[in-house]
Amino acid sequence: MKAIDPETHYNIIGLHRQMFFWSALLLVTVVWMFWADYDREWKKYQVEFLDKEHQKAQDAKKQASGTIDPEMASLQTQLADAEGALKLKQDELTKLAKEIDTHEALRFRKNGEFLDADQQVKSAKYFWDEAEHELLQAKGASRAHADAAKEKYDLWVKTLGDLKVEVEEAQAAKDVASAQKKALEKPVLDLKDKIDALALALAKLDKRVQDTDNEYWANRVRRIPFVEMLNPDIKIKQVQVDSLLDDYYFAKVPHVDRCITCHPPPKFTSQRKFDVGSSSPTDDNKEFDTPQLLNVYQSAPYLHDGKATTLEEIWTRFNARDTHGISVDLSKADLNDLIEYLKTL
Repeated sequence: MKAIDPETHYNIIGLHRQMFFWSALLLVTVVWMFWADYDREWKKYQVEFLDKEHQKAQDAKKQASGTIDPEMASLQTQLADAEGALKLKQDELTKLAKEIDTHEALRFRKNGEFLDADQQVKSAKYFWDEAEHELLQAKGASRAHADAAKEKYDLWVKTLGDLKVEVEEAQAAKDVASAQKKALEKPVLDLKDKIDALALALAKLDKRVQDTDNEYWANRVRRIPFVEMLNPDIKIKQVQVDSLLDDYYFAKVPHVDRCITCHPPPKFTSQRKFDVGSSSPTDDNKEFDTPQLLNVYQSAPYLHDGKATTLEEIWTRFNARDTHGISVDLSKADLNDLIEYLKTL
């Protein structure tokens, strides 16, 4: 008895079979897609390249280690001696550190007083100006009040100047003590910087050896089909030639608009007919044979009816719609380069 849902009248079993079939087909397709991506033809060459890079990285590390290891040992010995000499000057270092802290505390306190005095100068200037204004407005008023305000203002200006000098002196004293402390520590710090630089160089070599190791577990995991598809560690890289003046990215030019599509070597013709927009209203056909380009510079005039007297006219006069290759964006220099190339064929 067929299992039919009385509410929908659908054949549930049939739907389940269809779902199973299409799900299985989807699964097979996805697995095939992952495997096709993983088993791409050029990958084995990149794996071989990585093997050579790995060997090259190992050789570079071995060679660098032969130079860096003795230098590192020498620097470590010098560092131990320098730290021992610095330890003998620990009392002087402690004294300088205390001087730095004392001068910084004094500078901080004097700077606070300087900021307060600056506010007092602004306030005293306001009251002095106000007293002078009142003196001008009130006839016969005494100058005693205005003179007192000015005296207070002058006092705060002098105090502000004195505090500024004290702040600068405290900062200068701190800088001197800091320079003396840094001079004592400099031999040790310089040796540590050199050791760190050598350690970094070795670390970079180790990283390069690891990244190019095809047997390294992390690289093997990254090359599992699904994982590698998400973020492949072996990638095609675009190489930028330093001497290339113009960046021609031909992948943006449609295949049909490329010269080589209709004019492939060795004779630079596909021996087929194409419509390149050169037909006239009187022509019965818009498609014409593709001419070969050997000695083309000596075979003027050009196009099927000879209306182009020079190679340049093919693209400057009779290709306004870019149907005979994309030339509307070519500069004069680019077009000249193209014609010079055609002369060599």
